[in-house]
Amino acid sequence: MKRISFLFGSGISLASAAPSVKELTRSVLEDRWLITSRKTFIPDGLGRQDAPLDNSLRYQDFIKLLYNEISPAIESLEEREANYEDLYAAAISILEHEMKVRVNPLIVRTIQSLRISAQSLYEGQGYHIDENEFASLVDRARDLIQWAVYHGLAKAKEPKGLGVLSALARREIEMDIFTLNHDRLIEQEFRNNKIYYHDGFSQKDGDVVFFEPKWDSERIRLIKLHGSTDWYRFQLQDLDRFGRVDANTGLLKDRSGELLSTSDPCPEFLSGTHAKEFNYGRNLFGELFSQFRNRLKTCQALVCCGYGWGDKGINNRLSEWLVADGARRVVVLHGGKPEDVGINRYYSWSQWKVRKRIHVIPKWLCQCSIRDLIRWCE
Repeated sequence: MKRISFLFGSGISLASAAPSVKELTRSVLEDRWLITSRKTFIPDGLGRQDAPLDNSLRYQDFIKLLYNEISPAIESLEEREANYEDLYAAAISILEHEMKVRVNPLIVRTIQSLRISAQSLYEGQGYHIDENEFASLVDRARDLIQWAVYHGLAKAKEPKGLGVLSALARREIEMDIFTLNHDRLIEQEFRNNKIYYHDGFSQKDGDVVFFEPKWDSERIRLIKLHGSTDWYRFQLQDLDRFGRVDANTGLLKDRSGELLSTSDPCPEFLSGTHAKEFNYGRNLFGELFSQFRNRLKTCQALVCCGYGWGDKGINNRLSEWLVADGARRVVVLHGGKPEDVGINRYYSWSQWKVRKRIHVIPKWLCQCSIRDLIRWCE
């Protein structure tokens, strides 16, 4: 059976009206949010019945302080605007330093400056982390960022421009789809076309399908390396398990009718530029990245689209894959200007282009036909 391998980023979801990184960042900084009794964040005016505890402005005000702190350096060093991923990574760095999980002496002065600037936002407001009001503020601000992304992606429900994936699947082609997206558009595309796929979740127990992968026995494998808006962590008999749910109402039950409790109300997906990479070897993400590495070893071509080439953990793995075999190729689908291909921003990739190990097809995925892609089947 022929086989094709893909790596997708958020760009493939734009045709389906998914928000861009810039739009999600604006939502984090400017939209009005409420924090509920479950310690979740919802858009103000959403109409939920959760009783809001406050309007969350102090968390948003801290995020704005953080944005003003990191934005000049990012604009100067990376020649781009700071985004929600940068904000999340910065919040994680502060939080882990405060909790002494990963101490970083280089950021002590920055943290002290933020402590002083944010004093009115946390002093006397209570705490939930180590009797540390400042760390508690940072933690809730991090949650707000994650929930803003969740609610933003939830708006994209009907897939567009993904039909070529279903067309390939009907050809009885084996497919490995590695995606960095948290949305559920690829899943919906396959469901709309009654195409069976495996995402690692196979043990159904009432309202939840638990993670129990069976990759080798499936023809179409969807491997969401950064998690998904419908994945949650559950605590069962003092053990953590990961499950996929269609809708988290807070009243999930197993097959016997017993309530299932999530360890965290926030879905399991990764955010935060460099911070994400610390999770690439842990729990189910470690399993997914192990599959990414092992399956790359067995393919000669990787078709990429919608990826901005900003994840150093992913880039390093792709570089290792290329250098190990001279026959391997990265195929980039890019319908914009050739000079705007994101891969050009990273010096190591220019060497691969000169050596003709990277091919650019001047089309986006939504513009591709089966003929454009089937030539990369093995």
